[in-house]
Amino acid sequence: MEQLTRVDLAEDPHFALRTALGLGLAVLLAEPLGISVPVLVVSLTLSLMSSQRGRFSLRRGMVVPLAIPVISAIFSAIAAMTLGEPLLFTTIFLIFAAIGLYLMVIRGSIAGSLFAIIPAMISVTAVASDQALVVMRDSFTMTGLFMAVTLPLLNFLLPPKTDRVHVPAPVAADYDRPGREVLLRLAILAPVLLFCWITADANLVILPIIVIFVLGQGEHTMRHREAFDRIIATLLGAATAIAGLAVYHLIPALPVFIGLTMLVGLYAAHGMSKGRLSPVTYQFGASVALILMVTSIGTRDAFEIIFQRTALTVVGAVLAIGALALLEEMVIGAPARLRQRRAARVTARRLVLVHSGESMRAP
Repeated sequence: MEQLTRVDLAEDPHFALRTALGLGLAVLLAEPLGISVPVLVVSLTLSLMSSQRGRFSLRRGMVVPLAIPVISAIFSAIAAMTLGEPLLFTTIFLIFAAIGLYLMVIRGSIAGSLFAIIPAMISVTAVASDQALVVMRDSFTMTGLFMAVTLPLLNFLLPPKTDRVHVPAPVAADYDRPGREVLLRLAILAPVLLFCWITADANLVILPIIVIFVLGQGEHTMRHREAFDRIIATLLGAATAIAGLAVYHLIPALPVFIGLTMLVGLYAAHGMSKGRLSPVTYQFGASVALILMVTSIGTRDAFEIIFQRTALTVVGAVLAIGALALLEEMVIGAPARLRQRRAARVTARRLVLVHSGESMRAP
């Protein structure tokens, strides 16, 4: 898929302020809008706003947010109808996962991530409880509507100083047998999803998400970089969340929490423009920090939540990298070397026959 580039402040001097205001509005309006899963509106707002490059794009700023409620409603209805038939439920959502992986790996399309991640989140939530499924669906719906209004509004008030519209340049992998590559990845993702479905624990939803992001990269180097960025960003985000929660513990007020989320957005935006790490690391790190802060607020298990998120991220990234490397070695590498050895033996026999024939004809 397309790799996130650095922010050019000459083109978009209001990037940091616009991102911070979007996050502040997300936290402020989550409860009035009835978004019972506030991590959705915070993380998705950060993702869309921090990935904007150049002038506001109607397609990315409105079409994608409006597509989220439609997609979530469709997958929620499918989950509700098939939940009583475990085999049908499993088959359908594994097919969705395969389609999403195909779009991500073979086509390099960002739509693949939506097609793989949203069904995974919906399915894991559905097996937890019917009420959780309804809450997740409604939260996706209101989040999409919130972003469809907020993103154009903030871009109108704080527009970039350029007329350049960023054209996505997806990085698609070129495989001789794309179907095999998708099946190899599905062979790793399927057990992860089955584990989450069997345990029926919605807190484990981050595990398949991390696995999908890593497996969604086509080239070997890109997979390693994705896993490394995810792990480093999680550690950075966990440290930021601990600091933010410590401040909030001293002054437990909503304006303080909104200010903290905006500071996280400002820090991420600054890092994406001038930071030493890659832009995507700052984006992931800010997302992790905000999710942990929103999830941990008002609970006594903040450190348990932070530790669980960090552990699941590391396990998911390492599992995806290691398992795919092992499967590629078993299915692609070893047979290829075997064919090479067989071809070498055949060539050697032919050379021996040629040399022996020449020796017999010699006087």
